[in-house]
Amino acid sequence: MKESTGFDEGMGELGLNIEGLLRRSARQLIQQAIEGEVQVLLEEYAAVRMVAGPSCGMDICRSGRS
Repeated sequence: MKESTGFDEGMGELGLNIEGLLRRSARQLIQQAIEGEVQVLLEEYAAVRMVAGPSCGMDICRSGRS
């Protein structure tokens, strides 16, 4: 029979052990950080407009060609 260490006895919410809780918390922190960075990026480029319209025959284009 396996000896109990006390960590698995109170499995936490949703049946997760301590490792599962740490992984979930880490994912949430990473997601929040990424969302924050994307928000900052969108704010920085909010005023950027295409010069000649939506095709790549313009001065600025997604592929980086001018």
